[in-house]
Amino acid sequence: MKKHQIQNKICIPTKPVKTKAKASLLLDVLLKGEIVNRKNLGDFKIGVNNDSAHSLVSILRNERLIPIESQRQSDGTANYSMTEFEIQRYKDPTLRHQQRKEMKAHIEEKRTRKINALIAKQETLINKI
Repeated sequence: MKKHQIQNKICIPTKPVKTKAKASLLLDVLLKGEIVNRKNLGDFKIGVNNDSAHSLVSILRNERLIPIESQRQSDGTANYSMTEFEIQRYKDPTLRHQQRKEMKAHIEEKRTRKINALIAKQETLINKI
């Protein structure tokens, strides 16, 4: 009988390969200047209609650092698109590097704001006790 050595490594959760593939298909559609929402994902053959477009956009924004605009609709859904300016920057390797740096800074700023808001909320709750 073989002895297996236990490795105490940090387990980093990963997205399923299928989800990453869908995100890549979504990026291709956005780079053509299309507007995408959860109701038309099936039309673009990205997924079935009413699939979660938000989770795919989150992968593109937060992991691949791609600037995607979102506009909230009256029915509670969101339309996702890329501006022509950002599409051109994405396609140029030099400008793409600059675009990624800007997105990374934007995402870090957003996360810092959320953390600070949570800390302030906790401090308020503690002060009430």
